[in-house]
Amino acid sequence: MNGGCHLTAAASEVSEDTPPFSRLRVECPTSLSRDALQAEFEQYGTVEFVWPVLKHRVFTGVAFVKFDRASSAAFAAESLNSLGTFKVAFAMPRGQRPESFDDGESPPKSRLFLTFHKSATEEEVTQRLARFADLEHVKYLKSADTGEGRGIAFVKFAKTSSAFRAMEETEEQEQLSPTAPQPWRCKIADKGQSRSAATLAAA
Repeated sequence: MNGGCHLTAAASEVSEDTPPFSRLRVECPTSLSRDALQAEFEQYGTVEFVWPVLKHRVFTGVAFVKFDRASSAAFAAESLNSLGTFKVAFAMPRGQRPESFDDGESPPKSRLFLTFHKSATEEEVTQRLARFADLEHVKYLKSADTGEGRGIAFVKFAKTSSAFRAMEETEEQEQLSPTAPQPWRCKIADKGQSRSAATLAAA
């Protein structure tokens, strides 16, 4: 990072980008203290560290805030950007460019790629996902030849935070009690998958 930056003791013990998209870059008034920033962001989830960027020991108005969950980071970004007090964006992992976050979705990272056993029906999949907020639609893929499910679905949410929350809770539930005969697996759809899903949805 920039010269003059120092991680807090807590930050040095936490992986910056685990889980992915759990770290934010914040632009804010230089009058804010680290404790004030932490208190502001703790309204949205568990903050693992706040890292103010310093230049010649003076706060520059840029800080990095790390949450324990990507959904909390997204919720904070959505909420604070809507208020206009801060400018908040996802911090890119080292070596990645900011445009790599753009997957063509609106908002970014709001479509999930879900896999499950082929015996799961479209109704079962939709019902399981309906409990999550901001669900827009579920695209359940079927074989063109047989009409049977392929064990794949694309799931679109209106908010990035809701997509992250659905992914996190699905993975946590499967770790505790795996669905037989095949556990459900869920991830953010990559750019190619999002384009495919958009084409299928329009068909």
